[in-house]
Amino acid sequence: MRSIDMNNEGDLGLQIYKVEDQYMISVGSLINNIKCLNLLRVDAEGNVIYKRQYSSLPYNWEPNAYTMCRVGDRSYIAGQIYDPQNNTQGFIMEFDDDTGDSLGMIIQGGPYQELVINLTPTFDGNLLMGAYRHFSDNRIWLQKRRPDLSLVWERFLGPSFSWQGLGKIVESVDGEIVFGRRVCLHPSGLCTKENLLITRTDSTGQEIWSIMHPEKADNTHPSMVAMDNGEVAVSWARDLWEELDSMIPYPPSVLWYSREGELVRRYDFASTVGRDIFNLKIASNGDIFGVGMGDRRAESMGLTGWLFRLSPQGELLWERYISDIRNSVKLQYFRDLHEEPDGSLVLVGSHNDTFPDHIPFVNNPNVWFVRLDSTGCFEPGCGSIQVITSAQEPLAMPSGSPELILFPNPAGASFSLLMEGYSQPVYPAQAKMWDMQGRLLEERTVGAPSEIWYCEDRPPGVYWIQIHTSAGQAGVAKLVKR
Repeated sequence: MRSIDMNNEGDLGLQIYKVEDQYMISVGSLINNIKCLNLLRVDAEGNVIYKRQYSSLPYNWEPNAYTMCRVGDRSYIAGQIYDPQNNTQGFIMEFDDDTGDSLGMIIQGGPYQELVINLTPTFDGNLLMGAYRHFSDNRIWLQKRRPDLSLVWERFLGPSFSWQGLGKIVESVDGEIVFGRRVCLHPSGLCTKENLLITRTDSTGQEIWSIMHPEKADNTHPSMVAMDNGEVAVSWARDLWEELDSMIPYPPSVLWYSREGELVRRYDFASTVGRDIFNLKIASNGDIFGVGMGDRRAESMGLTGWLFRLSPQGELLWERYISDIRNSVKLQYFRDLHEEPDGSLVLVGSHNDTFPDHIPFVNNPNVWFVRLDSTGCFEPGCGSIQVITSAQEPLAMPSGSPELILFPNPAGASFSLLMEGYSQPVYPAQAKMWDMQGRLLEERTVGAPSEIWYCEDRPPGVYWIQIHTSAGQAGVAKLVKR
């Protein structure tokens, strides 16, 4: 795990892909209140090879909407910049991935506030660009361009809504194009909830059908992947707020739509934990990875990185929440994922580990670079929750292990560890106590179930207790000290 500071006021890791044995990462940044684009190349351990920053005026770069891809041995990035009149223009730039230097760029647009959201390689070795126009001519804008950035075709697709936001664009196995967008149906453009509209076109961008999904959601960005059978899977959310079924207002779902536009199956994540899906990716075996953010503030883990894996049939294979509890304010999430040939995973996102103690307060997130095994674990056999307490030793809630019970909890002057469900031999067990800043406070050997752990000298707060039994089982539990 690496937290990479680009030496700016804030850095967001957006996308990642592999170049030889290293990784290219697109980064949106803010420096001296000026928005800028960064290209970051790192080695397999997250060590920086180079940083390349684009922040030259008169253009102001939009930091949170860069899309990057590779066609053959050529690399491209696209997004938005603001001209001196503050009109949003779309750009596509080819760059040298050895240095990050620009090899050529086109800027296009007019008075319509073009927002470039997608740049996708096509099966025939070209580039597919997806954008939308934000004001009076509010339509979807598709372009197909050759590797030299010359135009193959261009389409503007309606209908025009008072407001819309384009999601991810994918190319189906038959060369057809599919994308989702969230749209506001109110004439004023002021919607508290949006609809999901899915559109399928032929290989030249001519519309075949558009389907309005019946469930509305708020501030949900649809991601999408194309399946081998012509279906697409799209992320969205369910509105449970009005029905009062949950205190989580918009729990996420993954929806499978057929080539003909029929909803054929779905997976609904439980409404017990807040989650946001930021991106879907296809695994090498056809499974679906999802990355985003989970809300585990109830467990004192803050907003965590979240990832999951679904089968093509809609079965949840696993999900993981990852939190770095060393930071005073716990805010982190994943934006993209790369799968290695051995199945291991490399993720990129944002990680808030710099919180100045002066006024004015500056929120200074860094790029988060995380390596996991093929099951989303730092160490094999983890459960759904993994807690980072030091750079060397993440704590994992082991999958399938019995529950570690601390009694009483909350504790006053002392507590005991109850491990009745663990395999024999349990004792002697090795135990550690960590604070919420990830500091190892105490190590001890627990020799019997009746042994008491005295903690009267510890200040009130939240602590983590980790154990390893003689049989090799592990457990982690949260202790609240009164």
